[in-house]
Amino acid sequence: MTGNQLQPGNGLRQLLKAGYAVLFVFGLYSFGMAQDVTVRGVVTSEEDGAPLIGANVLVKGTEAGTITDIDGAFSIKAPSDGTLIISYVGYNAQEVPVNGRSRIDAVLGLDLNVIEEVVVVGYGTRKRSDVTGSVVAMEEGELREVPVANPVMALQGRVAGVEIERTSSRPGTGSQIRVRGSRSLGSDESGVNDPLIVLDGIPYSGNLNDINPSDIVNINILKDASATAIYGSRGANGVILITTRRGQQGKARLSYNGYYGISSRLEKYDLWNAEQYADAKQASNFGAPGGVFTPTEIENMVAGRSTDWQDVMYKDGYITNHELGVSGGSENTQYALSLGYFDETTVLPGQEFERISLRVALDQRIGNRIKIGATLMNSVSNADGESANPMFQILTMSPLYNAYNEDGSINELPAVGSVDATTRSPLTLYTPNSWSQDRRRLRTFNNFYGEVEILKGLKYRLNAGLDYWQDEYGQFYASNTPFRNGSGSTAAVRNRDSWSYTIENLLIYNKAFGNHEIEFTGLFSAQEEESNRSGVDASALFADFVQYYNFGLAEATTIPNDPNNPAFQYSRWGLLSYMGRVNYGYQGKY
Repeated sequence: MTGNQLQPGNGLRQLLKAGYAVLFVFGLYSFGMAQDVTVRGVVTSEEDGAPLIGANVLVKGTEAGTITDIDGAFSIKAPSDGTLIISYVGYNAQEVPVNGRSRIDAVLGLDLNVIEEVVVVGYGTRKRSDVTGSVVAMEEGELREVPVANPVMALQGRVAGVEIERTSSRPGTGSQIRVRGSRSLGSDESGVNDPLIVLDGIPYSGNLNDINPSDIVNINILKDASATAIYGSRGANGVILITTRRGQQGKARLSYNGYYGISSRLEKYDLWNAEQYADAKQASNFGAPGGVFTPTEIENMVAGRSTDWQDVMYKDGYITNHELGVSGGSENTQYALSLGYFDETTVLPGQEFERISLRVALDQRIGNRIKIGATLMNSVSNADGESANPMFQILTMSPLYNAYNEDGSINELPAVGSVDATTRSPLTLYTPNSWSQDRRRLRTFNNFYGEVEILKGLKYRLNAGLDYWQDEYGQFYASNTPFRNGSGSTAAVRNRDSWSYTIENLLIYNKAFGNHEIEFTGLFSAQEEESNRSGVDASALFADFVQYYNFGLAEATTIPNDPNNPAFQYSRWGLLSYMGRVNYGYQGKY
C-alpha cells in the first residue's frame, strides 16, 4: 500500500483512459529489464545496393522480430543494450549491437556457399541450386538463438511469407502457423488453414510443445505448389519438415546445455490513482442515495491510503531449461540419447508449463546393403492455468479498497458496502485449494525404418510410425474466487486419448550418366487414426480440497452439451496415398 494526498481534479478524461485500458485485458507476458528503443533502418544488398524485401530482423534472445518492407526498411523495438540479427535467404546474416542507437542500416553480402546447401524436400534431400520451388531452411544454430518451448516459435519473424502467432500469452499454449496467408474460408479453430507438419518423415499432428526444440537439427518450410505437390491436398497450406538429431560415428560425446531467465512486467497499465478515482466516482454518482463512497473508502481517503492492485498481484516469473545428451557410434552403429527438462511461469498466479522429454535414436547398418533404425520420442508435460484470466478484476478493483486485513490475511471481500459487494479479491487465487486448471499430457511418437539397396542406385525403404498421446484436463473454481464470486464451487474433467499409425513404402532410383542425372521416387502409404474423448462437470463439491479428484462428493454432476465440442466422442479415419516424382538434370545447370 502507498500513501496518497487526495487532490480535486478532472476525472472524465481519466475515466475514458482507464476504460480503454480495460478493453485490452487479454493477458500479460513480458521479458527484459533494459530500456527499449525504437530502431529504424534499411537493409540492402552489397552486390548492387538494392533494398532487400522481406529480410528478417530479430532481437537476439527474444521472440521479437519483423521483416523489411518494399523499400528494405524496418522498424523494431529493442533493448538499448540488445543485438539485432539481420538475415536474408542467400545472404550472410549479421549481428549488430544496438548500443542505444535509433538508426541502424545493414548491407548484406551474398553467401557463396548457399547454392551448395542441402535442403530437405518431400521424401528426400536436394541441393538448393537444384530446387525450383520455394523452400526455406533454418538450421540448428539459428533455432537455438531463441529460448522457446514450442520449436516453431523460433521461426517467428524470421521467415518471409510465414506468419506465426502464439494463441495465448500463457506458457504451454500452442501456436497458429500460416504459410503465405489463409487459403480456406473456414475458421482458424477448425485447423483448415494449418500446414502439414512432418517429423522425421512421418506426418505429425497435435501440440508442438511435445517436441523438445533442442532435439531438432533443422526445419525446412515448403511454401509453394511446386514444392508441396508431392503431399497432395494435405500440403495445400504449406509443409513444415522437422528433422531431429541422429548419432555420428566417433567416440561418445557428452553434452549439457542449460539456461535460466526471469520474466517480469515491462510496464503497468496506466490506471487512476486514488485521487483520480475518487474524483471520477464523485462526479458520476453525485447525489446518489446512500452516499458515494463505502465506509472503507472514506476511511482510506481520510488516512491517505490506497492500493495498487497490479503491484500486489504481479510476481516475477522464470524460465529454465536443462538438456543432457550423449551420442556416438561405430562405422555400423550410431546412437543419440537426450534428456530434457523445461519449466516456465509467468507474472500471474498459477500459470506454468513444465515438460520432461526423453529421446533415443539408433541407426544400424547390416552388411553393405541393409540399414535399419528407430527414433523413440517421449514426453510428459503439465500446463497449469491455461485459460483462467484475473486481469479484469486486477484492473477494475477500486484503489481505495484494502487488499489485506489488519492481521495480514487476504481481504476476500474488499468491495463490501458497494454494488460489487460479492466480488472476490484476485488475491484469493494465491490461496491454496482455491482453484486449479491442470492439463497433463503424455505422448510417445516413434518411427522405424528399414532400407535395402536392391541394385546400384535402386533402393527400397520402409517407414513405419506409431503415435500415441493421452490428454487429461481438470478444472476447479472455489466459491471464494473471482471466477465464482460466492455462487458455489464448480469442477470439470476432460479426457482424451488418441493413437495412429503410418506405413510408407518407397522405391528410390538415382542414376547419373554423362551430362544427365535422373531421380525417381515412388510412394505408397497408409495412415489411420483413432481417438476417444470424455467429459463431465460437477458443482457444489463437499470441500475445496476435493477439487476435481472425486466427483462422488459433489451435489450434482452433468454431461456438457456442446454440439461443437461434444463431451463424449469416438472418431476414426484412414488415408491411402500414392505418388510418383521424376527429377531430371542436365550438366548440373538445368
